[in-house]
Amino acid sequence: MWEQNKKTWTKKIILLVSVWVVLFALDLISKYLFYNVWCCAHWIWVAKVFNTGISRGVALPSFLTFLVSALAIVLFVWLYIKNQFTWWMMALIMAGTLGNLYDRIFLHGVRDFIAIGHFPVFNFADIWLNLGIFLFIIREFRGIGKIE
Repeated sequence: MWEQNKKTWTKKIILLVSVWVVLFALDLISKYLFYNVWCCAHWIWVAKVFNTGISRGVALPSFLTFLVSALAIVLFVWLYIKNQFTWWMMALIMAGTLGNLYDRIFLHGVRDFIAIGHFPVFNFADIWLNLGIFLFIIREFRGIGKIE
């Protein structure tokens, strides 16, 4: 029985990490293209915004921003271990969290570039994170997506 659980757990971890790495890479590549190559400057929904704050540009001291990010990562991992997230929810949430954390660590701010109407400018990491949380909330309220 343990060997079967170990194999299932290993497959889930490999899948989780694979999807996370692909999403993380897509986020970093898109940020590079829109900031360094500026390949799509003529597109109406593209606007370069360098966000040194947190959500919607709210300013926080750097140490507090890193602390909140670290606590969020620990919470997400704990929820995954407790079977509150499916592997794909966890992959989305970790890709989003770590995509923006990467920018904060190495660039001291987050590169946002997707501008839709009057909505705050965002990036793919924001999409991954919000999609993962949204799916978790939907699953909780509707009881769908049973943990495998």
